[in-house]
Amino acid sequence: MPKPTPTITLRDTPHSSLWILVWAVIFFVLINLLVAKWAQPKSILGRFDRLMIESTDNELRSVLDAIQQETHPHIVLVGDSVIWGIGINDPELTIAGQIEEVKGHGRRATINLGQPGMTFLDQLAITKKIPQEHTVLFFINPIWFSLDIEEGSSDELTRFDGTVSRELDSLSQDLAQCCNIEIEPPENEDSLQSALRRVLPLYGHRDLIVKRALRIQFSRAVHAGFGRLRQMQFGMLIKRRDMQLDPTRDEQELGQNKSVDPPKTRNGKILEYIATHLEERPNTHIVILPNAYYTKTDEHTVHMQSLEELFVPTPVINLSGVLGKEYFFDQTHLQPEGQARVAALILRSI
Repeated sequence: MPKPTPTITLRDTPHSSLWILVWAVIFFVLINLLVAKWAQPKSILGRFDRLMIESTDNELRSVLDAIQQETHPHIVLVGDSVIWGIGINDPELTIAGQIEEVKGHGRRATINLGQPGMTFLDQLAITKKIPQEHTVLFFINPIWFSLDIEEGSSDELTRFDGTVSRELDSLSQDLAQCCNIEIEPPENEDSLQSALRRVLPLYGHRDLIVKRALRIQFSRAVHAGFGRLRQMQFGMLIKRRDMQLDPTRDEQELGQNKSVDPPKTRNGKILEYIATHLEERPNTHIVILPNAYYTKTDEHTVHMQSLEELFVPTPVINLSGVLGKEYFFDQTHLQPEGQARVAALILRSI
């Protein structure tokens, strides 16, 4: 006797489940509308003080997109940990904050895009993304010419790999020839990922949103949320703690390194190439930062002058020898008084 044909019986979906789905979609749409309203350029830049200390391409991209859409001219600072303000808990006491106090007049005028570990290639990529009506202060920290950094890995030439790949891809052959640097081609964004970024503000501005809510990066929030609360001490992550640099610095350690001629270094050759592209930007100023790393000698003065000459005709503000050791936390990072002094000297020149 043949077996009966098996049948599959589908049960009706409960009306309550459908309503839950409908309300979830409505809630998701409303959240994205609210984020779209929150993420208007004036809103993003008005609340922005500086990048997270371990920032991401996503956060940087959100801020750069806002700058591109903003019609009001800004002063944008690009540089490393000195510009970010290592050792300074209040962003208003950084160079950017001091300039903002003078230039703001009730409206955000200064954007601090400094980031610890940012390299000259990162700075060029960011500068190329900024419309020319904005003023760019391109900071050079002379410690980047030290032998310790020269002997470092070539893999450490970029901090924001995605931004560098997108913005400098057209220059990859030139950089390979002049400086023996390989720029990774930009990754082809998955069409779904690209569409999500365009139509879902919640996805496109995820790092800014998490930063605003928790003061930590999106990736670390996810990492903490998926089973590592105990190991990561999540409560300590969201607690705002003051930065403390070593208060027991030895004054004898400052200014004890022999000066290096920048054009003869790897980073000097990179800057020589970058200088040709900055000539096209009339509102760009090069700022050579002071430091307590090199011994202040006539030779060091000559070396900083040779660095300055790389950028002719781009305006250069050479502050390499203007501050004494008392203005520094360590060999390179400025105390609030040093940041204020540098800001005042910049304001006289721009």
